[in-house]
Amino acid sequence: MGRQGIGAVMAARLEHFLRDTAGAISTLVVMLFPLLLVIGGLATDVSLLNAQKRYVQSQADLAAQSAARYLPDAAKARDVARGVVARNTRYGAIALADADIEIGSYDAETGAFRKDQGASAVRVVVPSPFDPILLASILPDKDLTIRRSAVGTQQATVVFTLRNRLLGLDTRRSVLDGVLGPLGLGLTTNVLGYEGLANTRVKVDELLGLATLGLATEALTFDDVLDLPIAIPRLLGGLVGLGKLPPAAVPTGAGVGPTVTLDEILAMSPGLARLKVGDVLPDLSLNALDLLTAFAGLAAQPAQRIGVTTGLDLGPLANVTLDLGLIRPPVTAIGLIGDQPPPQAKVAQTDVSLRANALNLIRVTLGLQLAEATATALSLNCGAAAASDTLASFQVSTAPATLALRVRLLQLVNGTAIERDAAPVPVAGVERQVDIRLDQFRQPVAIANPISVSGVTGSLSNVLSSLRSDVNSHRPDCGPLGLGCLVGSLLGNLLNLVNGLVNSLTGLIANTLQLDNIAQNLLDALGIRVAQADLILDDYSCQARLVQ
Repeated sequence: MGRQGIGAVMAARLEHFLRDTAGAISTLVVMLFPLLLVIGGLATDVSLLNAQKRYVQSQADLAAQSAARYLPDAAKARDVARGVVARNTRYGAIALADADIEIGSYDAETGAFRKDQGASAVRVVVPSPFDPILLASILPDKDLTIRRSAVGTQQATVVFTLRNRLLGLDTRRSVLDGVLGPLGLGLTTNVLGYEGLANTRVKVDELLGLATLGLATEALTFDDVLDLPIAIPRLLGGLVGLGKLPPAAVPTGAGVGPTVTLDEILAMSPGLARLKVGDVLPDLSLNALDLLTAFAGLAAQPAQRIGVTTGLDLGPLANVTLDLGLIRPPVTAIGLIGDQPPPQAKVAQTDVSLRANALNLIRVTLGLQLAEATATALSLNCGAAAASDTLASFQVSTAPATLALRVRLLQLVNGTAIERDAAPVPVAGVERQVDIRLDQFRQPVAIANPISVSGVTGSLSNVLSSLRSDVNSHRPDCGPLGLGCLVGSLLGNLLNLVNGLVNSLTGLIANTLQLDNIAQNLLDALGIRVAQADLILDDYSCQARLVQ
C-alpha cells in the first residue's frame, strides 16, 4: 500500500473518531464532577446554615420569653435563660455569658431595647458555632458563629380596689346589712350570704360582656364599653345568669331601675382601654361582693348619695356657684404595669366646688375633697412564692381633705379674662409606698392616715402661700381706676400676716406642746380612724411576650 493509501486510511480513521459520540456523556461527567461537588457542598452548607439559624432563633425566643416571666428578679431571669439554652443541644452545648443576657426596658413606640435601670424586658443573644462542609476549608480563619437575639417583655396586669371613709369606728360588727338593704336592690344578708360572695369571682371579660349584650361591638374599644349606660337590675340579672348570684338577688318586677356606667367603678389604663372588644384580655377577675357594694352606692337614694349643682346670683354685686357630691363607691382599677399613665384608682367621699365672683374684681375658687385617697400600681413581683414575699407595690396617698383655694383679680386685658386652675393641697395627708405580700392577696390591706395637728396647720400655710402667689401674679393688672392694685396689695399684706401666724402656730404645736402625739393617741384609744383606706389586690396576671 502506498503512502497515499496509508494517508487515506489514517484520515478515514480520524474522521470516524471525530464523528464517534460513544462515551461522550461519561467524559462530560468526569469533567463536571468537581463542579457538581462544589455546588452540592454549597447547597448543603446553605441548607444547614438556614436550619441552624431557625433553631438558634427558636432558642433565643424561648429563652427571652421564659426569662421575662421572672422579672424584675434579674438573677432568676438569667438562670432561666441559661437553663433553656443549655437543655437544647441539637447543635452542641451552649453556655450563655452575662453579656449575652441584658436586663432593661423596651420602648414600644420606637421599638428600641434600652439597657437601663428598668427591669421590664430581657434581651437574650444565643451564639452557636456553625460547622460547614465546604466553607470550612475555604474560610478556615473566619468566625462562623451564628448569633440570634430576641427581646421578651413582661406583661403584668393587676386588678385592685380602693375604698375609703372619712371616719371609721372599729365596732367589730358588720355594717353590710345597713349598706345594701335600704337601697331597693333586693339584696339581703339571708339571700346573698356575704361569706359566700366574698369568695365569688366575676371575670373582667364577663362583666364587659354584660355591658355590650345585644350591641354591635366590632368597632368598640373597651374604653367605649366603660361609658355605656347599663341598668343595675339587668346587670344583676346577667350575674345571676352567669351563676355568680342567686336568682333571688334580682327583685321581682324591678323594671329598668337606675343605670350606671362601668367607668364609675372601673378605671382601665390606656394599654388595655384602647383594645377592641373581641381582643383577648388577661384572665382576671373581680370580687362579687365589692361589685355589689359599688352598685349599691351608685344606686342609692339622694339621702345616701348626693349630687347638687346650684347657683346664687346677687348681680351685679356677686355671683356664687356651688357643686356638691357626697358618698362615693369603691373604685376598681385594671391595667398594665408600666403603662403610661399607670393604673390608678382615686376616690373621695365628698367633692365641693365653689366659685364666687365679686364686683367683677375678685374671683374666689374653692375646691374641697373630704376623705381623698389615690392608689397607683408600681410593680408586680411575678416570682413571689413564699407567703412573706412582696407580691405588688403601690404608691398610696390619703388625706382627710384636699383644699384648693385661690383668689384671682379678674381683669379684662384686651377683652380676655385672666383664668388659672387651682392646685389642690392635701390637708394632713400622707403619701407612702404600700407593699402587699403574697399572703395578703385578695385581702383588704388597711392604710392608716396618722393625724398630726401640725400637719393641718402646715397644709393651711401651703394653701395661704399658694393664694398669696396667685394674688401677687395679678397685681400688675390694676384694672379700672387702679382698684386691682389696691385690692391686691391689701390681700397680699393680709395673707402675709395670716401665714406668719400659722407658721408660728405650727412650730408651737409640733415642738412645744407636742400635740401631734396626744391627738393620735387619743384617736387610737377611742378606736377612731380618720381617712383610712383599704387597698385590695383582686387579681393579677403574669404573661411574657416577644417583641423582637
